[in-house]
Amino acid sequence: MTSNFLPGQFTTEILRRDFSQTVRNRTPIEPEYLSWTAFGGPARAELAAAGRPEQLLDLINLLRCGVTVRDGRAEPVWWGYIEEVVVELEAVEVRVSLADLANEVRVQYDYTSPDNTRGDRNLTTAAVDRRSQAEFGAKTRLLHQANIDEPHALALRDTWLAQHAWPVSRLGQRPQPGPDRARLLCAGWFKTLDWQPYAQLEGFYANYGPGPGAFSFGREASAKYAGQSFQPQADSALKFASFMLRNVGGATRTLTARLHTDDGGQPGTVLATSDPFSPVDLPESAYSWARFIFAAACPLSAGSRYWLTLDPNGLNAGQYFMLRLDENMNFTGGTGRYYNQSAGTWNAFPPADQPDTLFRFVCVSDTADQSLAIAIAGGQFFTRISAEPTGVETSPYRNAGLTCLAEIRGLMELGTQNQRLVLAEVSPQRQLRFYEQPQPSQPDLYLASSSRFFTREGVLLPPWQPPVGRFARFSGTNRISHPWDRQRLPACFIAGAEYWPQTGKSRVRAVDGERLLTE
Repeated sequence: MTSNFLPGQFTTEILRRDFSQTVRNRTPIEPEYLSWTAFGGPARAELAAAGRPEQLLDLINLLRCGVTVRDGRAEPVWWGYIEEVVVELEAVEVRVSLADLANEVRVQYDYTSPDNTRGDRNLTTAAVDRRSQAEFGAKTRLLHQANIDEPHALALRDTWLAQHAWPVSRLGQRPQPGPDRARLLCAGWFKTLDWQPYAQLEGFYANYGPGPGAFSFGREASAKYAGQSFQPQADSALKFASFMLRNVGGATRTLTARLHTDDGGQPGTVLATSDPFSPVDLPESAYSWARFIFAAACPLSAGSRYWLTLDPNGLNAGQYFMLRLDENMNFTGGTGRYYNQSAGTWNAFPPADQPDTLFRFVCVSDTADQSLAIAIAGGQFFTRISAEPTGVETSPYRNAGLTCLAEIRGLMELGTQNQRLVLAEVSPQRQLRFYEQPQPSQPDLYLASSSRFFTREGVLLPPWQPPVGRFARFSGTNRISHPWDRQRLPACFIAGAEYWPQTGKSRVRAVDGERLLTE
């Protein structure tokens, strides 16, 4: 939908990169395009300037400076930073951008040996240009490379940093020669979350082996229970525990997993017991993952050691369970034990090198807490960050090499326990807030047949203050009266908006959240 309004009077304010004061420009800068999204606030803007060539080229020095566009009442309507400067001089175009900037570089790599054996995945230390970071902010690039060794990875890291630590100019030809001018392409502050990769190695603890070894339990009193210890390094809450098991003799009695404190290197007080697990689907001829679910996530404290043990619900010499072990001891964060009921002792699994079990322990947290942690890790320009609880719990573990922005977008798509999207906004003071999409059945806006938005009170909204993140209904027919009849015409979610100040033309986007988040 489109609409036309009389152009407003706008002023553009440029702030120094450290936000300490306003930059005084000899060349007037005017907004030509503004856009907003419900998933991050101000999204994109294009500013224009005309003047002498040397004045226009000086505008390149405004790269990464803050921008605020104000209306005729001096109210801020768009804010962000200058991401790219394009200077057009007769038939030539000079372009300088932050897109390729990287002042901190790491390389993730692995190495394939001559016998075609894939080695461990490695990560180099960071190569950093501190002067560039002080000037523009920290912008990290994580490179991924296969089949290289450490010297190769280090050389790649250092060369990449040298080539990308500072903005470079790119020369080109204009499609058609024209008047000298400059275009300042701007992005909202939410986009700077894309400047940092994110990793969280806590919240998921696992040992996949490989390694030989197996141990029977639930067969006789000398080996009734079996378990594994681990030690989280961050506060979390355990929800799922999986062990690799095999059913022997067609055992049908249910198993449970129990979470214990540590008591001098062996399981202590029971903190929680999982829901019963039926072993009827466990194969007898092969091992399979058995997942135990705790009805309520169990809080874990950073630095404390815990145990997860398996209770076979009795003993049976002909129907018992086999537990896969890792005699290669690939897991270094704990150890395995079994319980000898006859002796009343917890003992290390044989052989004497004390193997571990094969296991997966999954912790969960509210996705709002995760978004908050990720935004804090990557939000170097935000003055405050807040997030409303979503009621949706997932694992906080992250190790895919994605940026903070990509991780947060994934969490926003999960929505809330009310099956609504998570929205985000950034204030003119660079305060970031995550919140729940409004109730669709309670829209607070009309859209008239003239394509103008107005409130219940009849107050018209100017197009440079679009109602992104809100629901609206069409009011151009007498079939709809106060109160709105939601059975006749469902509300429309305003996901994004665009405005062209020079013409007064505006456009709103009402697309589904999935499409908008992946654009």
